[in-house]
Amino acid sequence: DKYSPRILKWTIEYLGHERKATCREIMDFLIVRTKQVPTTPQLANILCKSGYFIKEADITVRRGPDNRGPKSSRVAEWSVNTDKAMERGWLKPE
Repeated sequence: DKYSPRILKWTIEYLGHERKATCREIMDFLIVRTKQVPTTPQLANILCKSGYFIKEADITVRRGPDNRGPKSSRVAEWSVNTDKAMERGWLKPE
């Protein structure tokens, strides 16, 4: 694979069979898990191009009143391509 097997495996474990998450939520998980975290653009490339993830929808994320910038933004929500992940052995059958 062109992408880090460690990052792929941990992201697949985090999402599992049913979970959906945004890039920011996945990044927050990886920050707790390891010191070698990909940048946001690198993680976006992994999610888009590796083939192990499916873009489920674009959702609106609202920010709190303290944050600067727009009050809300559109972000992608991701899930695991379970067939490909199980084929690789990174996801066990339910």
